[in-house]
Amino acid sequence: MDIKKPLSSLSVILVVSIVLVFSACKFFGGGDDDDVSVTSVSLNISSTSLNVGGTTTLIASVSPDDATNQNVTWTTSNVAVASVSSEGIVTAVTAGTAVVSVTTEDGGFVAGCDVTVSEVIPGIGDIYIAGYYAGSPSDVSCFWLNNESGQTDLYSDSNSHANSVYVSEGDVYVAGFYYNGSNKVSCYWLNSGSPIDLFNNSSAGYHAEAYDIFVSGSDIYVSGFCEEGDGVKVACYWVNGSITKIIPVVGKNSEINSIYYDGSDIYSAGYYVNASGTEIACYWKNTTKTDLSPANWGRAESITVQNSTVYTSGWSDNSGKNACYWVNSSRIILHDSSISIGNSIFLNGSDIYVAGSYKNGVNFISCYWLNGGAPVVLYDETASGDDSEAKSIVVSGSDIYIAGYYSDSDTSIKSCYWKNGVLEALSDGDSYDTKATSIFVDN
Repeated sequence: MDIKKPLSSLSVILVVSIVLVFSACKFFGGGDDDDVSVTSVSLNISSTSLNVGGTTTLIASVSPDDATNQNVTWTTSNVAVASVSSEGIVTAVTAGTAVVSVTTEDGGFVAGCDVTVSEVIPGIGDIYIAGYYAGSPSDVSCFWLNNESGQTDLYSDSNSHANSVYVSEGDVYVAGFYYNGSNKVSCYWLNSGSPIDLFNNSSAGYHAEAYDIFVSGSDIYVSGFCEEGDGVKVACYWVNGSITKIIPVVGKNSEINSIYYDGSDIYSAGYYVNASGTEIACYWKNTTKTDLSPANWGRAESITVQNSTVYTSGWSDNSGKNACYWVNSSRIILHDSSISIGNSIFLNGSDIYVAGSYKNGVNFISCYWLNGGAPVVLYDETASGDDSEAKSIVVSGSDIYIAGYYSDSDTSIKSCYWKNGVLEALSDGDSYDTKATSIFVDN
């Protein structure tokens, strides 16, 4: 007969102890084989230059991507020169140098960025350029003062773009949009502060975007569109935050791309879709619409007014999508041999400047036109298969300033401006795309 002996008291205590130790390890994670340790950390850039007051966003990448503990802390070697937030936003404080570092909570791995801050005193003749760059994971709206080191980030919490810049009495106004989670919010920024919302609604399908901004005295004029849940874009403008909607054809899209105030009337340019589904270039004086001749496929992108004469630029159907400008409603074709667009118009005395681009068969070539003449090429790297576009133009005295972007034999797009045809890069574009959309020279 097999007789089983009872366990001794010592054996029972030993078994219970083993079970308790094993359970504690599981509870506190000490024995969890699923934990993935951090092996390194890196930053999107290793050095940057900023003007006093400028900002930039550093982006930390913890490796491996599936590391269990992704927490990091940010520090600066010289808070008097450059400060850094818990989100990696660096702000230039005073001239000097500093190292901004990120440290992983798991393993204490460190990466640093050398920051050089320069003192720049804004004054007459300063150049302001609005735009955005592809951050991670969101596009970041920004503007530049004079050069790459003058970059100031505006909004990095979600996708945002800066579409237009205007400077009045030392204040910098920038119009664009950001996302409130799922919807576009039209807004503007004043001196890089928090966005000032123009149309913000979290209901499904409610979107808006600000395309252009104009300031006269204490009044702020902004143009764009709003969309109220039905998928239809409605042309609109805001004066000091109060919205005016313009609906040329019910249930059809319309947008206002540009706005101008001449001291008594509001002029705006854009397009609407007619009852047959064709986009019609037009402008509005206050809310009265004028179709731009001929009334066929086209869009007005920019507007200005001189001595009650209305000048607009854009594109219309001549032999395809062709760059043009209109004087009142009379059209002047700028380029009709290929796809082209007149993005921006500026008057300097009796001279009419239009900035844009044309396609040479394969690539887009940035250029401007003077008084309807042949295009003046800004950047042509057809041999390398590179594109470029001129988005905005300002003429100050005898100097011509144009904002835009280009590529140069790599996969990234680079923001820039041209002064009298000489390119000034605003980003190296080595690791992310960036575009300049608007330019203003403070006279």
